[in-house]
Amino acid sequence: MKSTGIIFEPIVYGRNSPAALPALLTDGSRNGLNASFEGGLAVGDWALINDTIYVPLLNGTTDYLSVPDSSLLSFGRTVAGSDLPFSIVTWINTTDATEFPVIKKGVYNTSGEWRLLCNASDMMTFQIFDESVADCYIGRKTAALTGDEGAWINIGVSYAASAGNSTDIKIYRNGVAADNANSELNAGSYVAMENLTAAMEIGKDDTLFAEGSIWPQEVVKELKDATWFAAFYASTRTIYGV
Repeated sequence: MKSTGIIFEPIVYGRNSPAALPALLTDGSRNGLNASFEGGLAVGDWALINDTIYVPLLNGTTDYLSVPDSSLLSFGRTVAGSDLPFSIVTWINTTDATEFPVIKKGVYNTSGEWRLLCNASDMMTFQIFDESVADCYIGRKTAALTGDEGAWINIGVSYAASAGNSTDIKIYRNGVAADNANSELNAGSYVAMENLTAAMEIGKDDTLFAEGSIWPQEVVKELKDATWFAAFYASTRTIYGV
């Protein structure tokens, strides 16, 4: 299910790819936003899944991927009403879902813009930060995904950027709407995201590291709806043996 408005879309390496795989995810969007292997993640950590594609295996202690800061990955412009809509779709396989960081830009209360992670209760959570105010974010979360540990699942999120509150945020699991509660703090003070300078990181959030696998399929500068996420899941699920 091909998107328009793609900001980041790593090139897929299939089972017949050359033996020498790179130590990075090569961005296929033509924006040059390659994700480098960091923290000891190495070429030897690529693994062939479902005899179909290669994905990097993250060790949960040091491994992650990093994309240098780019204004293309910032969807806030500081002024009220200036946030831009965006969507993310990714496949994940958690060894342990507890505090499993998926993808984010910046660190909360320092340089945060947005983040997607499983929280301490294994709930998939998508949050949008306003760093002009201390302790301020809007967001949504799902029920606990503990039962999905060890299996590939598709996670999609979107931010409509229309009302500037948590109702603008949606989370999809395997193509079906899954968010069931707000995940917010001082939401009434939220004005807009800041365009800050942190890298986009995959598998890392501050001192948290993901144990398992993440394939960040797309970051898109437009709002995707339930029909699109359902179609995307249906068109990619067999790759992951689902």
